[in-house]
Amino acid sequence: MNNVNEPTTTFKRFTIDTNEGDYTFDGTQLGFGTSRRGSHLHPPYVTTPPPGVRCSGCRWTETTIYWSSSDSKYIVHIVGRSIVPGEQNRYRTIWADEADDVLDSLLISPPRHVNAPPGTLELPQPNAHALEEAAERDAEIAEVLKSWNDDN
Repeated sequence: MNNVNEPTTTFKRFTIDTNEGDYTFDGTQLGFGTSRRGSHLHPPYVTTPPPGVRCSGCRWTETTIYWSSSDSKYIVHIVGRSIVPGEQNRYRTIWADEADDVLDSLLISPPRHVNAPPGTLELPQPNAHALEEAAERDAEIAEVLKSWNDDN
């Protein structure tokens, strides 16, 4: 990590949920993004969205990028959150040695309904926001983001 604001960086202890259980480390949060909206796309008396309705007040993604001083690695933590009865949060945790690996972990293939050439990758909004925020705090991530933006 090449922290842009290194003299002011303070490390703290984090515990994150992973598919293997809790993971605790010392480090700093570099960036965060979410797709959550404060309102629902369905009537308030309906507790779950009807079939075919994507409600980001009921289900959303939270993306957090950390620098772990315990591991000397970036940690990308992506959580699919849900308040729909019977559903559970889903976790994806990536330990990355390099800033390039952080970007790679945040890229996805476009949804099937999007007519994109094969091999096309995109950066979803919550991932992009987390990466942009991390780029303000980490020079290596800033360089990778600039390169991605120049190429896309």
